Amino acid sequence: MRSVFVSMSSVEPQTLSGSRTRAGSGTLRAVVLPVLITLLSVAAGLIHLAHNYLPMEGPPAGAGGPPPDMAGPPGGGSGDLLSLLMPHLTELFVLNFVAYVALAGLFVFVARSRPRVRVTVDGLLVLLSVATLAGWNAMGRANPAGTGTLALLVELALLVVAIGDVVLIRRTA
Repeated sequence: MRSVFVSMSSVEPQTLSGSRTRAGSGTLRAVVLPVLITLLSVAAGLIHLAHNYLPMEGPPAGAGGPPPDMAGPPGGGSGDLLSLLMPHLTELFVLNFVAYVALAGLFVFVARSRPRVRVTVDGLLVLLSVATLAGWNAMGRANPAGTGTLALLVELALLVVAIGDVVLIRRTA
């Protein structure tokens, strides 16, 4: 009788842990990642909308950006992309907010039913985050009230999670 209990106790944990692992990865892909991606995307959008209402400070000394003698003439006449975009910073922040929230909404809509479109939305979120990070870097890493650093962390987390989502979808497909 004792050998029956010993053999049952050694079999059950292995079976349970194996089923938990398979169910856990399904739960991760089906529930956890969509919620996390949606929350990070909306958070990134809200942070950029908040940037629209915060005073933009110049970068601290030695923080990067072009040296003063290479920045071009005052008024932004250097012809580079940044000088073209800076006068429209308010519009860019609002568009960034709209893009992140729209992609979050689209992601929620397709998360469970269309994996191919979900991968596309993940890719668009990655591209938007990379473009936003490149713009932040080009601006000299502006950090109004510390929200620039917060946005950086949220966008990097969004990049990692979205790329991880694509990898998980590709593995199970």
